[in-house]
Amino acid sequence: MQKTTKHIVLSLIIIILFSTMINAQFKGRVYIDKNENDVYESGETLLSGIKVSDGKHVVLTSNNGEYKLKGYSKTRFIYITVPAGYKAVDEFYSEIDKNKDSYNFGLVKHELTANSTKFIQITDTEVAEYGTWINDTKEYSKQNDIGFIIHTGDICYEDGQKFHAENINSKTMELPTYYCIGNHDLVKGKYGEELYES
Repeated sequence: MQKTTKHIVLSLIIIILFSTMINAQFKGRVYIDKNENDVYESGETLLSGIKVSDGKHVVLTSNNGEYKLKGYSKTRFIYITVPAGYKAVDEFYSEIDKNKDSYNFGLVKHELTANSTKFIQITDTEVAEYGTWINDTKEYSKQNDIGFIIHTGDICYEDGQKFHAENINSKTMELPTYYCIGNHDLVKGKYGEELYES
């Protein structure tokens, strides 16, 4: 009898652990943010087939625009791959917050990436002060129907990263601006990319 009780208890523990593992830790939806307020509201169009990741796993949003992700021990952000013809209302990523129960991403139409895409790549800027190249880049973008800007690393050290975060972003450049991390950007914090992520 005692053996049977142990087996039942062990079975229940295994079932609980297994069900915890298969339940998603992160969920949310991707939608067209009609009024661009970065809040999902009933009636806004939900988008299927959008890639969402926790840094290890990648899933597609379902027919009703929803996703579920397992997460893993190093998950610090949930992010989407913005599809052609759209741009994020706020950001394409969201930092993990223990007080949030879902991570939604609002998109709006962005015709400059709908068909063929022109973009500007900048790299190794290694600067922490405002220069004419920033305004020149903005002007060139407007004159040439540029779809987005991508900075491919070596923003450079603490001052440079803080400067870029404030001055060279999607809002200030007036079109989607993305960053990749470079080796000179692994400079401060508990792990190399902590400053970059912040």
